[in-house]
Amino acid sequence: MPRISDMTLTSFDTETTGLDTSTDRVVEFGAVTHRVGGEPTITHHYIDPGVPIPEEASNVHGITGATLFGCPSFGEIASTLERCLSTGALVGYNASSYDASILNAEFARAGNAFRVDPASVLDPLIFARWHLRGQKSRKLGEMCATYGIVLDQAHSAVADATATLQLTDQLLRDGLSPDDIDEALEEQGHFRQYLEAETRQWGFWLYRGREDGHIRLGAGKSIGLLLSEVDKSYLVGATTKAEHLHAGARQAFKAEIRRRNGIRLTAAGLLGRGGWP
Repeated sequence: MPRISDMTLTSFDTETTGLDTSTDRVVEFGAVTHRVGGEPTITHHYIDPGVPIPEEASNVHGITGATLFGCPSFGEIASTLERCLSTGALVGYNASSYDASILNAEFARAGNAFRVDPASVLDPLIFARWHLRGQKSRKLGEMCATYGIVLDQAHSAVADATATLQLTDQLLRDGLSPDDIDEALEEQGHFRQYLEAETRQWGFWLYRGREDGHIRLGAGKSIGLLLSEVDKSYLVGATTKAEHLHAGARQAFKAEIRRRNGIRLTAAGLLGRGGWP
C-alpha cells in the first residue's frame, strides 16, 4: 500500500482573478514537488489572464496587470503545467474544491485535454475542518500558526504550496490523516460528504462534536461550546437580528430557547405549588 510519507508529492496553489471557478482566471501558479531523499523542485509561473484583474483580487494577492506585463497566457504554458501536475500524488489546500476546478476550466479553454481529478487531490483543509472544527478559523495562515509553520508570504502561490506540504506532514504526524494514500483519499471523501450535509443543515453556525455527536456552536467567540450551554441572549439576538442566519440554525436556536423556557416554566410551577426544595 503506497504511504504518503514515502511518496513523491506535488503541492500546488493558484492565485486568481476571483472565486468563480468556471469564469475567473489563473494569474499565478506555484508548485513544490517533494521527492523523499531529494531536494524539492519548484515550479512557478505568473500568467496573463487576458482579462482585467479586479481590485479586490489584487488586494488579496498583490498581483496587478503591471505585474503580468509580458507574461505567457495559460495556453502557452499548459503543457508545462500538465507535466508538473502529473508528477507524484497531488496535494493542495482547498484544492480539491477550488484550485483543481479553476485549473480544469483553464485547461479546457486552452484546448488541452488534461484534467486534475479533484477526488485524487489530498486536501488538508478537509481533515482540518473535520478534526479541528472547533477552531475559529481553518484558513491556511491560521492553521500554520497553530502548528508553528512559517508562512511569511501568504497568498503567494509557492509559499502557500510549501506551507501546505509542511501542514500535510504535521497532520500525518498527529494521526489526523492516514498515511496510506488510498485510505486517506477514501476518508477524505467520507468527511467531505458529512461536512457538506452539515453545512446544508446549519450553514457554518452549528456542527456535531466529532467525539460525542452533541450539537455545538460553529462560529463566533463561543465556537465549540455546546448549544445547550450558549448564553440565551446570544440565541435570542441571533434569531431576531441576524438576517443571514441559516434557516436550519434558526430552527435549532429557537428549539433551544423553547427548551429553556420550558424548564423555567416547570420550575415556576413547582414553586407555585410549594414543590421546589
